[in-house]
Amino acid sequence: MHRSPLLPDEKNKDLVKQANIAKVIGLMQDTDKTDEWLLEKIRERHTLGNLDLGAGTYKILNSCPNALLQWLIEILQTREFIEFSKISPATQEYHWFFTDIVASSKEDVATRDQARKIIALNSMISMTATFQQRDSRCKILPTGDGVAIGFTDSPERPLALAIELHRLLERYNTSQKKNERIEIRIGLDSGPVYLFNDLNQSENVWGPGIIMARRAMDLGEGMHIIATDNYANSVRNLRQDYRRFFVELGYFDTKHKEILIYNIVGDGFGNRKIPSDRSQPADSPGGTAEKIPIRFVYDNIRVDLFVINHKNWMTHHTISWNFTNVSKDPMDKLFYPIYGDVPREFKNLNLRVTDFQGRRLELITLDVNEPKQKEFHFRLNKAVPPGKKGFARIEWDWEEPKRYFYYTFASRCRAFRFSINMSRTVNVAQRVYRVSHGVKEKTYASPAKLRYVANKLKVIWSAENIPAFDAYEFHW
Repeated sequence: MHRSPLLPDEKNKDLVKQANIAKVIGLMQDTDKTDEWLLEKIRERHTLGNLDLGAGTYKILNSCPNALLQWLIEILQTREFIEFSKISPATQEYHWFFTDIVASSKEDVATRDQARKIIALNSMISMTATFQQRDSRCKILPTGDGVAIGFTDSPERPLALAIELHRLLERYNTSQKKNERIEIRIGLDSGPVYLFNDLNQSENVWGPGIIMARRAMDLGEGMHIIATDNYANSVRNLRQDYRRFFVELGYFDTKHKEILIYNIVGDGFGNRKIPSDRSQPADSPGGTAEKIPIRFVYDNIRVDLFVINHKNWMTHHTISWNFTNVSKDPMDKLFYPIYGDVPREFKNLNLRVTDFQGRRLELITLDVNEPKQKEFHFRLNKAVPPGKKGFARIEWDWEEPKRYFYYTFASRCRAFRFSINMSRTVNVAQRVYRVSHGVKEKTYASPAKLRYVANKLKVIWSAENIPAFDAYEFHW
């Protein structure tokens, strides 16, 4: 069959196409690409009928439009970047210890002094048994004035390293002048990371585990050991003594989101002071002053309600607090608000505030005396020093015809127990709602337990590690 001659424009297009085909074939040879690779790439962009490997490279390429040929050239020419950007096909789980020196970059600190502290810190880390016993897969990533260390064998390793390092630093700092002492902050998390080669062709990592360890550390101040909720949940229940080390601090703002964090403190390690939330000024709406109390934490709260009269639902309320002073100053007084469903005079509440031995505590001020709301301050018989534990019990009587009790946590609480005692003849439709800080909607919490003893019914509900300003409604 006779072929019609090409018009000038068509001839130019054909020459361009043939040049592109030649370039693709040359680049494929340079990069050891096969026809199988070629067909795979073509099918990513176009469906060109029944192409097969037996057709040969030229025939396959000749069936492609010029735009597709130019795309193939771009792919082949950028192979260096494609190869360089390869990362491991799957993540690997590590347990992360991230630390740096507090205020090491201040302008008034000489560079030589900064370097001396970095060298001293690295030397102390290398002296710890945890570091010396690390396995061969452990990742050590210097960060300038600190280091990130990823362990693979146990989530306890970062905690053990933090405790050992703090105790070494305590001994070191006692022999140094004030301006030569080293203060660090530590962040702990467990999580996956990708492995890849950096510019030095050394293996590096990136992923949620190391990122969150860094963000937890950034929330800390001098000698804080801050753990993410993820890390705390995986470690604190491994041993009985670990549970005492982890103190829930509530939610703090990080770069992209709020995270629940824990302060790790014990004999010879950690900083009991609550770190400031640097995302907002303390006196701003939603800032630290509103968000996280700085005076005390609850070790245990127990709420007991006894229905005295089922006709008017007169109820005797008892709240017992075991708390720890986490501020820098002694605590000698406390505040509490109480509410009722019906108007009641303060003198008729039968209010009684006592210490652990049942001795009466002095009522200092009655700040609010509304018909359905009372707020007051009372003085402790003995001031509670910083870091020490205290106790108070508050009792009062008030009618509860609506049959629900609302409790807001003024600080984080490690253990909480609520119970109400009434006649077993009462038709109970018990429900427990959780009201999160800053959220108006209520959600169902875990159900309460019902116990029948003789002619009495007891409703019991308990929880652990409740954040500050969470609230719960107990309906019966």
